[in-house]
Amino acid sequence: MANYNYRAINTYGTATEGTISAPNAASAKEMLKARGYAPVRITEGVPAARKRAKKLALPEVIYFCRQLSIILNAGVSLVNGLNILRRQKLTKTMQAEVGRLFAETQAGRSLSEVMEEAEGRYPKLLVGMFAIGEISGNLEEVAASMADYYEREARVKQKLQSLMIYPVFLVLAACGLLIFFISFLLPELLKMLQESGAPLPAITRSVIFCAGFLQSYFLHLLLFLAFVVFLWITCAKKTKVKFFLERLALNLPAAGSLLRAVIHARFCRTLSVLLRSSVPLLQAMESVEQVIGNSIAEKAVQRAVDGLQRGEQVAGNLASASFFDELFIYFFQTGEETGELENILGLMAENYEQQSEAAFSRLSAIVEPAMTVIMGLIVGIIVLSVVLPMYSLLDTLKR
Repeated sequence: MANYNYRAINTYGTATEGTISAPNAASAKEMLKARGYAPVRITEGVPAARKRAKKLALPEVIYFCRQLSIILNAGVSLVNGLNILRRQKLTKTMQAEVGRLFAETQAGRSLSEVMEEAEGRYPKLLVGMFAIGEISGNLEEVAASMADYYEREARVKQKLQSLMIYPVFLVLAACGLLIFFISFLLPELLKMLQESGAPLPAITRSVIFCAGFLQSYFLHLLLFLAFVVFLWITCAKKTKVKFFLERLALNLPAAGSLLRAVIHARFCRTLSVLLRSSVPLLQAMESVEQVIGNSIAEKAVQRAVDGLQRGEQVAGNLASASFFDELFIYFFQTGEETGELENILGLMAENYEQQSEAAFSRLSAIVEPAMTVIMGLIVGIIVLSVVLPMYSLLDTLKR
């Protein structure tokens, strides 16, 4: 008898790990199935450390889930469906991955087991949901719901990126203007003013000082900026610093309401998808804690999970965490009492998604004019620093 380390999905949809004694790997797999487990990975002895696979991009995950759902709903078997999918025009990474899935499932392995082997390539939530779909026999429905879920996540990310495009463009334009002024316009202006002997206005002297400082210490400033960015990234990974920064972001006037709406929507949507797939509430809440993406919200969910393990209602513990709003708590409590929690969560998710879209619009209405004003001030200062000496030069020539 040999010892085999295993990772499997139990009947509640929770991943579990352990060791089992069996004559061979095939026997170990059968013994786990007899216990009601869906084996994901079985290795003899201590498993060797594996290199994390390249993570699939979010559009690739969405495409995979959507196409797989369509193919399975058409009555095609999983193996034939993957064979059809691998013949489509895909990215190089996706082409190789679908080919691997096809080859392994054709050999009799489960899809979730093969996906789990490529550690880091798929989101953990997706692998767990596919395992549940395979056990329950409704993989096509799970794939469709996960495609919808990740499409919503992609829309949120796209809006955040689009919100940053305009400020970044203005910053680059301002940098380009400063470089042009310092490199070409300023030397000619200084030469002309020195020859004329005209006095320089205060704004021009200030701009010349700043330009000279940038020319003299450009590399030092660049190194300092790189150090600040490195320090920011390093410190932001620490739990206490991350918690402080996220709390600070939530209290910002316009961005805070946007972040709260996005977190509320993600919580509702994720929990609704899990409950609709017959995942027990406790395991569903544990999964939500892993994907909610905010340490303050994670702490609130963890408190609710601990309370649920003690037999308490989720709504009360979420309320005591003082993160989720009162309307959310009220409807969550109503869902728990009526047994319609998954349906109410779906409605709440739509409500918070609408709120997040409105918050995006409000934030855009603030950011774009603010950046335009800042850009205008920079351009105005540079223009005045050039125009005012010209007037002084003209006065000198008239005399």
